Amino acid sequence: MIILNDLETILLTPPRTASFALHTALCKRPNTFWCMSIDPHGYQNRYGTTIPHEFKSYRQVLVVRNPYTRLLGLFDEYNRYLISNQKKPITLIEFLDHRKSLWWRYHWNISRWVQGMDVTGMIHLESYAADLKQVLGISIRLPKPEISRAKWMNDFKCVDYQRLVDLYHEILPDVIYGYDRKSLTPLIAQMFNHGS
Repeated sequence: MIILNDLETILLTPPRTASFALHTALCKRPNTFWCMSIDPHGYQNRYGTTIPHEFKSYRQVLVVRNPYTRLLGLFDEYNRYLISNQKKPITLIEFLDHRKSLWWRYHWNISRWVQGMDVTGMIHLESYAADLKQVLGISIRLPKPEISRAKWMNDFKCVDYQRLVDLYHEILPDVIYGYDRKSLTPLIAQMFNHGS
């Protein structure tokens, strides 16, 4: 999380939402700092949602991302972890089937991560520089968001209909963050299965 004291705002940065780029750029501002907090498993890191007492009255703004590209980012991250430990990378289907047995970051959607928080604004990763200006009035130079899966729907064509429908229902709470027209609904999943 990032504390913006001058704006009395906390920027909540879930995993795979360009949190490192945002922390690096924003924390160069005066009266802004990187706040380590406790994550859902009790570890201290930048993904925590435990707000220090002195900042509880601050406005809470959440960074969000298309849930499908976020999932692919988590999949890529997990495979990098496997490779760095001399293990064989897994397929997307294997990741979908086993991610619930992995660490929370691989299976929690953003809505679950932010549950209980009082979010009053959103920054979309895909337009984060413009959203920071619009929502917080901050003009800051940021790297172009790294979304390595521009044609992300193609990555899901290997996934069968039932898995796509199950996934849609799992990430549906994150679709409400402005991604309703960028989701693999059951109808689209059915078209994938018929080769359309």
